[in-house]
Amino acid sequence: MADAPESSVIPKRTLRDARFVDVLFVYVLALSYILYGGFAFNLTDNKWIKLLFPVGLGLIPVLYCVCAHIGVADTFPIRIPSLITLAGSVVLMLGIFIIIVVIAFFIGPYLPVPDESNAVLQIEIFDDNVLYSLLAIAVLPAIFEEILCRGFLLSGLSGQLPAKGAIILCSAFFACLHFDLARLPFTFLAGLALSYAALVSKSLLIPVFMHFLYNFSLFLFVRFGSFFEDKMNGLVEFSGDVASHVGFDFILIGLAAILGTGLLAMGRYLLLLKTPD
Repeated sequence: MADAPESSVIPKRTLRDARFVDVLFVYVLALSYILYGGFAFNLTDNKWIKLLFPVGLGLIPVLYCVCAHIGVADTFPIRIPSLITLAGSVVLMLGIFIIIVVIAFFIGPYLPVPDESNAVLQIEIFDDNVLYSLLAIAVLPAIFEEILCRGFLLSGLSGQLPAKGAIILCSAFFACLHFDLARLPFTFLAGLALSYAALVSKSLLIPVFMHFLYNFSLFLFVRFGSFFEDKMNGLVEFSGDVASHVGFDFILIGLAAILGTGLLAMGRYLLLLKTPD
């Protein structure tokens, strides 16, 4: 049988990298999903079904890559990090968390907190089922938000912009994704650390782990904050009049700021050490 004429052969589409227009399109899809998909998930009273909501954020960019013939392996790189890289990511994220707590101490009371958003977080954090709380607060958002942000968005932006520009813009996209003005500066700062570590490590595993660590620290801080507060109050009482004159809270927050800054510097140093190719 004779071969088909060359002009009748349908050319095979090759894989390509994500472009800026792809980034904007997927980001708009993600925003639309949060607005309308979130409304749909809220129609059910089954809290376990509501847990599936973050999954959609990760499915959107993956399905788009398949449909648009964008290389999945390059867009969502999975590399086993070295122990040094892993240690650097932990130290960096702890430093960011401490710095955010310090900033929240000063500007948090002046930021508007939506009652609905605050109520949802309170319900998820203080749920009687700890497994549900961990999945809702720490595990699922860490995986699927990072697939979208440090996977698709950062991969597309880093191919079009200098590294600093890609990190800043990806962090801004990440912060706006939460639709919460009160959390905007904090999620932006966390996004900077996540995006930086993702570019340095060239692995999605690192930002996923860092995101989990940050949310898990927040979960512990809020859920068991009263326990730590009682311990600190006991320390203040033990310190006597000296603490009341000097301002124990400001001494504590100053020490936290120094610790957080030191952890940031150490984490950056560790991440910049040579990682295996």
